[in-house]
Amino acid sequence: MHYLEHATDRDTREIAATTTLSPAARHRSVARWRQLVASGEAGSTGERPSAERPLEPREVERLRGETGARDATIVSLLAYAGLRPGELLALRWRDVRRTAIRVDGRAQSIREHTSVGTIREVGMLRPLSADLAGWRTRGGATDDELVIPGQDDRPWSESEWADWRRQVFRPAAKRTGLAPTTRPYDLRHTFAWLRLREGASMAEVALETGYSPMTALEMYRPLADRARRAGLRLPCEAIAVARTT
Repeated sequence: MHYLEHATDRDTREIAATTTLSPAARHRSVARWRQLVASGEAGSTGERPSAERPLEPREVERLRGETGARDATIVSLLAYAGLRPGELLALRWRDVRRTAIRVDGRAQSIREHTSVGTIREVGMLRPLSADLAGWRTRGGATDDELVIPGQDDRPWSESEWADWRRQVFRPAAKRTGLAPTTRPYDLRHTFAWLRLREGASMAEVALETGYSPMTALEMYRPLADRARRAGLRLPCEAIAVARTT
C-alpha cells in the first residue's frame, strides 16, 4: 500500500484538529489533501534540489566538521531542528528548552525564504541539545541573548548572512563534496527526513517545519515513500552513528 494512502486518515484527522485555519478553510484544506493523495498529483513547488534527496546525517556531520563551533551550531540548527535561516538568526536562548525549541516565525531578522509568521514548537533532539549546550558554555549567554548573534551581539543583517553563505558555507560545502546548488535552507529537509523515518505523519512534519499541510505533502511526498521503504529509525540513533563513523 502507498505510504500516504496508509496515512491519509491519520493525517487528515490531525490537520482538522491542529490547523489554525477557519472552519471553511480547514474543510477546503482537508478536501484538497484527500484529492492530492487520491489522484497521485504532487505539484511542483519550485526548484528544491534537496527536498527529494535531503542530506543524510553523515553528510551533515562532515559539513559540521569543516566549520568552527559557531558555524557547526548553525548547521545543527538548520538540519536537526528544521529552522529557516531567518528563524535561526532570530532565535534567543529563552526559546531553547529542554525538550523543544520555540520558533517565532514573526521575528526573522532576514527575509530569505520567509515563513507564514506563526509560532511553533520543534522537538529537541538530544544531539542538538548537546551541541547547543556546548556552544552556550563558550559565551555564558543570558536568556535574552541571541543564540547566534551577529556583529556587536546584534541580529544579523542581510549582508552579513550573504557574506556567511559565500565565505563560510559554500567553501565548507565544497570541501564536503556537496552539490554546488546546496543552500543553507536545504538543510532543513534533513529534519523532515529524520522525522518521517521515525514514523511521524505528514501533518506532524508540517507542524514542526512550519509549512502548510498542502506544501508539506507536495514537497515531501517522495520522502514519505522512501521512509516507508527504508523502515523506522530513530533520529538520535542515526545522528549518533554518523558522529562515530
